Amino acid sequence: HYGVEMMKKFREAAESMENVYYFPDLDVETARRIIWASDVWLFTPFSGWEASGTSFMKAGVNGVPSVASRDGAVTEVVKDGYNGWLFGEDRDRLLPLDSPDIDQREYQEFRRKVEEALDAYYGGRYWEVAYNAYRTFREYFSMERLFREYGYYF
Repeated sequence: HYGVEMMKKFREAAESMENVYYFPDLDVETARRIIWASDVWLFTPFSGWEASGTSFMKAGVNGVPSVASRDGAVTEVVKDGYNGWLFGEDRDRLLPLDSPDIDQREYQEFRRKVEEALDAYYGGRYWEVAYNAYRTFREYFSMERLFREYGYYF
C-alpha cells in the first residue's frame, strides 16, 4: 500500500530531521492550532491525483495563503500571487507518481513559488495576500454561495 509506505517515510524523516514533525494521531483541535499558527500552507499533491483537497481550504478561510500545485479545487479559487501561489501544470490525465516529467520541472517551479512567498512575507506584501486569501476563501467556500448558486432560496 502506497499510503502506508509514505507514512513510514514521513515518520523516518521526522526522526532524522529537525524541521519535520510527524503527527500520527492528528485530531481536530491540533489541526486547528497548526493552521492558526501557520504563515504559509504547502498543498502539494501531484496534479490529477487529488479529487478536491480540503487542507488548503481550511488554511485559506483562516487567512493562511497556500503554495499549491494546480490540482483539485485549488484551480477554482487560488489566484497566483493574489491569494496564494500556484505551481505546476493542471493536467487532465494521471501521470505515474515516479514520473521524471514531474520531478525536475515542477520542483524548480515549486522552489520559485516558495521564494515568491518568502519575498512577500519579508517584503511586507504578505498581509495583503493573507487578507485576500481570507476574503476570497470565505466568500467562495460559504454555505451562502452554495445555496445561491444551486438555487436554494429561503
